[in-house]
Amino acid sequence: MPQINLIQIETNVWVVLREFRQQPKAVIHKITDTTGADRYMVMRWEPDPAQRRMTGIYNDLTEAEKTVPWPSTRPNTQSNRGVGPGGYQ
Repeated sequence: MPQINLIQIETNVWVVLREFRQQPKAVIHKITDTTGADRYMVMRWEPDPAQRRMTGIYNDLTEAEKTVPWPSTRPNTQSNRGVGPGGYQ
């Protein structure tokens, strides 16, 4: 079943959409590890490629996509400002 929030942009590369359909939240690259197994590397998306950062490597595409956060519904308070899980803001 295709992932609604994933768009495959080339072979083995997907963008992950969240709150803004005009701007991806992350990019997932299918890579092969040293044992020959497929892995999925998640990178936080930034318009400047030099600013993109890896946030994790996962065993399957679904697992990788689930690690990209959705916007918080909590109010922005002093205690929850800053960088969240996976290096995302």
